[in-house]
Amino acid sequence: MKRLFTIASMTAVAGFVFAGGAFADNADNPNNVVAKQCQAEKQAVGNKTFKEIYGGDHAMQTCKGRNADEAEEAVANASQECRAERDAIGEEAFNAQYGANKNGKNAFGKCVSGKATAEAEENAEETANAAKTCKAEREAAGDEAFTAQYGTNKNGKNAFGKCVSQHAQAEEPEPEPEPAPVA
Repeated sequence: MKRLFTIASMTAVAGFVFAGGAFADNADNPNNVVAKQCQAEKQAVGNKTFKEIYGGDHAMQTCKGRNADEAEEAVANASQECRAERDAIGEEAFNAQYGANKNGKNAFGKCVSGKATAEAEENAEETANAAKTCKAEREAAGDEAFTAQYGTNKNGKNAFGKCVSQHAQAEEPEPEPEPAPVA
């Protein structure tokens, strides 16, 4: 009896691990979107600059933590856009446009993934542009003046990251207001 319970427990655990693994591979998972964004940022700015932006030894985890909410929002927005597009053109046309398997049943996931990934790539590009701006600013002003201007912790080591964050946020366009409903 004990052996049967152990086998049943192991099967249940294996099923849970498999299901969890399948979810982790889901392209419209915010965790995957933020991981892609951080990897793209690291590739765009280089390892040294990436560590300057996000603080050394745990830079990748810090990047993911700082951008997690944004990635979740990107997936939610992409999901809404895809739902609206599917409703507008019809499910059959939507499946034909986005579906990658033989019956097109993965169309919604592919649509969300594509839109969320595009948003992540755009964010990575904004960060890379801001990093270039901050490097130029630091070179022009000198390390001391740059640290005095942007550093917020006791040793000013976060100056570069604060500069990049400030410039990246400045690059983001303000969302357009919704048009007023016509009465």
